[in-house]
Amino acid sequence: MSGIFAIVHWDGQPVDPGELNRGLDLMVHRGPHGLKKWVQANVGLAYAHFEHDKQAKLANQPLEMDGTTVAASLTLFRRKELAVKLGVDPSVGDAALVLAAYRKWDRDLFDHLDGDFALVIWDANRKRLLAARDHLGAKPMFYAVRGKTVYFASEPKQILCQKGFEVAPDPLVVGEFLFQRFEDTTHTFFKGVKRLLPGHYLDMQHENALPVRYWMPAMEERHQFASEQDYFDHFRDLLVEAVSVRLNVDHPVGCHLSGGLDSTSIVMCADHLARTGQTPPLVAISAGYAQPACNETPEIMSVAKQLSFSHELFTADNQPLLDDLNEVMFQADQPYADMGQGTFLETVRCLNAHGAKRLIMGFGGDEVLTEGYYVRDLVLRRQYLKAIGEVMHIHRSGASHWPLWRIGWDTFKTLVPVRHKMRIKSWLGAKRWHPPNFIEPRFAEQYGRYPAVVSDELPPHVSITQRTTWQDITHPNTVWLLDLYEPKGAYAGYDICYPFLDRRLIEFVFSVPLEVRIAGPKWKTLVRRALVDWLPEAVQARRLKVDLNDYVIQSVVREVKQLKSLLESDDRWCSGAWVNRNRYLEHLHRFSHSEVTNISHIRDLWYPACLELWLRGFNNYE
Repeated sequence: MSGIFAIVHWDGQPVDPGELNRGLDLMVHRGPHGLKKWVQANVGLAYAHFEHDKQAKLANQPLEMDGTTVAASLTLFRRKELAVKLGVDPSVGDAALVLAAYRKWDRDLFDHLDGDFALVIWDANRKRLLAARDHLGAKPMFYAVRGKTVYFASEPKQILCQKGFEVAPDPLVVGEFLFQRFEDTTHTFFKGVKRLLPGHYLDMQHENALPVRYWMPAMEERHQFASEQDYFDHFRDLLVEAVSVRLNVDHPVGCHLSGGLDSTSIVMCADHLARTGQTPPLVAISAGYAQPACNETPEIMSVAKQLSFSHELFTADNQPLLDDLNEVMFQADQPYADMGQGTFLETVRCLNAHGAKRLIMGFGGDEVLTEGYYVRDLVLRRQYLKAIGEVMHIHRSGASHWPLWRIGWDTFKTLVPVRHKMRIKSWLGAKRWHPPNFIEPRFAEQYGRYPAVVSDELPPHVSITQRTTWQDITHPNTVWLLDLYEPKGAYAGYDICYPFLDRRLIEFVFSVPLEVRIAGPKWKTLVRRALVDWLPEAVQARRLKVDLNDYVIQSVVREVKQLKSLLESDDRWCSGAWVNRNRYLEHLHRFSHSEVTNISHIRDLWYPACLELWLRGFNNYE
C-alpha cells in the first residue's frame, strides 16, 4: 500500500521540488503515516509511508547510505535469513536490508530478496539508477521516458500529472480492452507510460535501457523425496510458511473465503497458525449470492464452522455499479470498472469494521496449481492407454463441461501437425472472430496489424504442464488483475497479499515430477493431498469452479437504464476513434436481458460504455 515516485534528469537539469510534490500529492492515500522526498541535483525520490509492522515503523525513506539511496514500496519476507547472509542486525528496517544487499551483490540482489516490492535505487557514485519489481508482481511499478528524463511511479497518474506530459490513450491497449484479448503486458492505457513487469529490473546510466528478466524458476530441476507423501508434506509446509510470513503484521488481517479450493486452503493454513498463537486477530470474509449458479454458501459455512476466528458473510446482490464510477476508474488508471464492485465495497466495510489493514487472498492458486494439461504430457510420453483412461475418468466424473469428444481432441491434438489442426477446426465449424458492429472498421483493421507479442522462451523438454503454469503466471490477464487489485486496496486503506504467489512455493511446484501430480479428474493434486486433513469434505468434493456470470449479468442489466442516461446526457463522444456512437447507442437501446446467453454479451455492452465515460474524465489528469 505504500508508494514511490522517482525522477532522473539525465541531462543534469536539477529536479524541481514541484515535480516531486505533484507525484506525492497523488499518492497521499498510500502514505497515511507520512510523505517524504529526497532531492540531490538531477535526481529526486519520494516515498509514501504505510506502517504495517515493526520493520515498516523503522522505515525512514528515501534512505541514503554511503552515496546510495533507495525508495521502496516494500515488504520483505524471511528477513532474518537475509540478515544472516548479509551479516547485519535483523532488527534494521527493510530498506536498510535492501541497501546492504545492493552493496554486497550489486544487481544480483534480487536473487536474494524475498517479498513484495517495487523499488528504485540511485547510486550517486556510479551515476546509476536500478529499478525493479518483485518476482510475481504483487507491487505495481510504472515508468516513462520523455526526452532525457525518466520517471518511476506506483501509479501512472503520478507521471501523467507532470508538466508537458501528453495524456493520451494507447490505441493498442484500448483495442485489447474492447476486444477482450489482452496480449501485451508492457503497455498501459496511457501512451508513453509502460509497466515494469514482474521479475524484471531496469539498470540505467542514461535514458535508454531495456527491462531485463532476473527470475525464472528452474524447470528442469527435480526434487527427489523418499516417498510420494513427502512431496505433499513439503508443499504443505511451504504453503503454511507463505501464509505465516504474510500474517507477520501488527494489526488485524482479513482472509478472503469464497468456498473454493484456493481461498479455503489459505484460510485453513491461517487457522492452523492461529491455533498456535502465531497470528494477529483474523477475520474470514465471504460473499453470498442469490443466484443458484453462484451460491457457495454451503461450502463457505462448512469452512467457517471449523475456524477458530471470526467470519463475516455478506450478501453481494443489489449493490450499485455506477455510483462514483468516474472516481473508481481514475483510481485504477484504466476504464476497467469492476462488474463485481458491490462485492469489493462490502469487503472494505468488513475490513474496516475489524480494523484490518491487510487482505490475504487465494488469487494465484489456479495459475500455480492447475495441472489440467497433464493428459497431453502423457500423450507426449507415449503413454496412450493411460491418457485414454484419464480422458474417460475426466468425462465420467464431471470434472469438465466439455463433451467426451472434445476432451479427447484436446488431449491428442498434440500429435496432429499444425496444418491439419487448422483443417480440423474448419471442419468442426470454428467461426472466424469478428469485432462487434459498433467498432469502427478502420480501427479494427489497424488493431489487426499490431505485431504479435513474443512470450518468454522456455528451456527445451519442459512439460506442457510446466509450460502452461508459467504462461498462466505471466499471462497479461494475471498482470493486469494484480495491477487492478493493488490500487483499489490502496485507496480503500489496505494492502493485499497472495500466498500462492510465493517464490519458494512456485519454485517447488515446478520441481515436482509430473507423475506425483496425476490424480485423475481432481485438479490441484498438490494442495488437495497436502491439506487432506484440513479441508472440509464439501470443498474436497468440488470438481468445477463456481460460475459468477449470472451475478455479473444481473448487476449490469440492472444498470442499463442509468447507463443510457449517463451516455446520452453529454453531447461529447470521446471514444469516436474506436466506437461508433450511433451504432453503439442503438445496440444499447435494443439490449434485452432475454437475449443474453453468455458473459461476452455483457462485456460488449459494458466495456465500450466504461471506455467512453473514462475518456470523458481525462481532465482529472490535468
